Amino acid sequence: MRWVPFIIVAYLAAVLQASLGRILVIERLGFGPIGPDVMAMVAIFVALWVRSGAEVIVAVWTLGMLVDLTTGSGVGVTTVVGPMTIAYSAAAGLLLRIREGLFRERALPQMIVAALFVVLAHTIWALLQAMLGRGAVSFATFGRTMLQIVASAVYTAILMPLMHTLLSAVRGLLFNAPPNGRRRGRSVRPGI
Repeated sequence: MRWVPFIIVAYLAAVLQASLGRILVIERLGFGPIGPDVMAMVAIFVALWVRSGAEVIVAVWTLGMLVDLTTGSGVGVTTVVGPMTIAYSAAAGLLLRIREGLFRERALPQMIVAALFVVLAHTIWALLQAMLGRGAVSFATFGRTMLQIVASAVYTAILMPLMHTLLSAVRGLLFNAPPNGRRRGRSVRPGI
C-alpha cells in the first residue's frame, strides 16, 4: 500500500464526510437523522483490495481514528476518542475473513458488505459509547439508535457502488501493483 496517497484519500474522505455528508443527511424521520458513512465506504474498499491484512487493519484503524477526531459531541461535552477506531478495525477484520469469497467488482456484493460493515461498526460504536459515556442509556434510546444505524447502513449501501467506482479510478495510485510477469510469488514462463 502506498501510504502518502492513502492519507490524501483519507483526508479527502473526511472532508467529504464533513461537507457533502452533512448535506445528504435526512432528518425528517421519526428516529433521528441518517446519513451515509463515507469513511466506511473507503474502509470497505481498502479491506476488499489491499492484499496484506496488517496493512488493511492499520489503514482502517487510521480511518476510524479520523472519524473519532472529526465527530465532536459539542461544546462542553466530552468526546470519547477510540470507539470508532475499534469498531472499524473489528468490522474490517471480519471482512478480511470473507473477502476472497466475494465478487468484488459487482455492485450487489459491495452493497451487502457495506450494509453489514456499517451495522457492525456502528453497533460496536454505540455499545462502546454507551459504556464509556456519561449517563444511563435506556432500551428505548438504544432501540432508536439501532434504527438509525440500520437506516444509515442502507443509505451507505446504496451509495457504495458509486464510491467503489470513484476509488477504483485511483486504485493504481493507492495500492502496490504486483511485479510484471509474477503472480503470487511464482514466475510466469512464456511458452510453458
